[in-house]
Amino acid sequence: ILLTFFRERGRFPRDEGEVETQGITALSQQLDVPAPMDGEAFLTGRTAERLRAEIRVRFGFREATVADADRLTVWLRDHVAGEVGGEIAPMIERLEARCRELAIEPPTIDRVERIARTALRAHEDRFHLGVYERLSPATRERLDALLCPDQASGNEAAQDAAGNAPALLLKLRGSPGRPSLASLQDELAKLELIRQIDLPADLFDRAAPRDLERCRRRVSVEAPHELRRHPDAARITWLAIFVDLRARTL
Repeated sequence: ILLTFFRERGRFPRDEGEVETQGITALSQQLDVPAPMDGEAFLTGRTAERLRAEIRVRFGFREATVADADRLTVWLRDHVAGEVGGEIAPMIERLEARCRELAIEPPTIDRVERIARTALRAHEDRFHLGVYERLSPATRERLDALLCPDQASGNEAAQDAAGNAPALLLKLRGSPGRPSLASLQDELAKLELIRQIDLPADLFDRAAPRDLERCRRRVSVEAPHELRRHPDAARITWLAIFVDLRARTL
C-alpha cells in the first residue's frame, strides 16, 4: 500500500482516509493476501518506518531538510505566489509537485503549509516594496491623503458607520447612481482627483491581475482607519492599485 501510494504521489499517506478502500481491496486480490484489519497499522510503527526508508531508496527519494525548505520557499515566492491570487491550496499542490521533480519527500502537511504561507508573505512584501520605491514622496503623500477627511468639502463628519472613514476615500468608492448631469460631473471630479495623484503610467504593467484585484478588494471593504495601521509599503501599494483600477473604471 505504501509503495503504490508513493509511486503515484511522491509521498506517503498522511492518514488512513487518503488511502482508497477499493485500492486496498485490489492489492489484496492481486497479492492473494488478506487486507489489513487496522487501516492505521501500515502508517505508523517501526516496521512502517523501515518500509518507508526502503521505498525512498527504491525510488531515489530522500527526506526534506531545512535547507530544502528554504529553497522551496524561494521557489514558491518567485514562480508560484504571483499566479495563485493569495490562495494557499494551489501553492501546496505546486510545492508537492516540485518536491517530486526534485526527488524529495515533502515535509509534514503543517510544515508544507507554513512554507507556502511564508513564500506568499515574502512575495507580497517584495511586491509592496517594489511599488513603494517607484513612487515619489509627493505621490505617496497624495495617496495617504485619501485616508484623511475631505477638507475641501468642509464636512469632516462625512464618515462611515464606524465613524472613521474619510470623505476622500468614500468619494472614490461611491457609485455614480442614476445617470444625470450631476452624476457625470461627480465622476469627472473623481477622475480629476485620481489624475492629481500622478501615478506612473507603467506602474503595474508587470503585476499579476489577481494580485491587483486582491489589493483592490481590500481597499474597497476595509475601513480607512484600519488601512492606516498597515505598514507604509503595503498601505501605499494597496491605495495605488485601488486608484489605478478605479481610474480605468471611470
